[in-house]
Amino acid sequence: RDKTYRTQAKDYIFGLDKGQFEIASILWRLQNNNNATDSEADKIEQFSNHRVFTINFSNNNQLSFDAKGYQLAKVIEDIANITGVNEFILVGHSMGGLASRAYIQNENAEQNIIVRQLITLNTPHLGGIMAGTYIPSAMNAGVNLASDSLEYRRLNDTKNIGNHYQDIDVYHLGYNDGLNFSNQYYSDGDGNVYIGSQMGLDALDPYRVIFSPVVSPKINQYDLEVTTPSKATSTTLGTVDEVIQITNYTEDTTTTTTNGHTGVLKDTIYLNYILSILAIE
Repeated sequence: RDKTYRTQAKDYIFGLDKGQFEIASILWRLQNNNNATDSEADKIEQFSNHRVFTINFSNNNQLSFDAKGYQLAKVIEDIANITGVNEFILVGHSMGGLASRAYIQNENAEQNIIVRQLITLNTPHLGGIMAGTYIPSAMNAGVNLASDSLEYRRLNDTKNIGNHYQDIDVYHLGYNDGLNFSNQYYSDGDGNVYIGSQMGLDALDPYRVIFSPVVSPKINQYDLEVTTPSKATSTTLGTVDEVIQITNYTEDTTTTTTNGHTGVLKDTIYLNYILSILAIE
């Protein structure tokens, strides 16, 4: 059944796409506060001096990449109206990185907004390991994470990428649990996303960083293949700008165990590196 839906994802977008829904309201709440508001007056009173915001989409599991980008555009517009800020740094973990890209490529030109930096964390730019296993019977939008899906062809089309990133500093941060069997290159990923997928496309001209428990001198290559994990050999390799040693996170693709995909978000070295990028500005 999973394979059937993955095959269909080559021709169809799963979940709600942009244009298939309207945004009724954007709720804001303070951290650790369950009292949300959509009142502009309340937002101005409580948030006009805030400069850091975290964003939750209306339904992560049922929105296409473009739909998330559309929602992000509305949220950024709301933030700009309340705070008066028109320059932004986008930090996106996992699907958040794809939503940020969809926003930059499809929505930002219509707004008076400047994106200075894009930082993607463990983002499946080219596909996810678990694509096709996200509740396929419910036609969950996670099926779009198949590397050959229509969603990815749409997002990664060079015409859609265009020159949208020419004035944006792009950083791809990812996690890989070690080297391949012959200790020549990084070959796997974080349990949810292949390392080649995390490192993304050359067209975005990203600064690539791998965080790994295993660091070997002068080895900064990674496996570009995103369809078969843990291969013994590879004929297509990419290079990264930095490899940084951090704590080991056991790779586990179950939904009940923290793996490298989310585990690295708790690693002090990983988090401090993100802060160092932000400090560049």
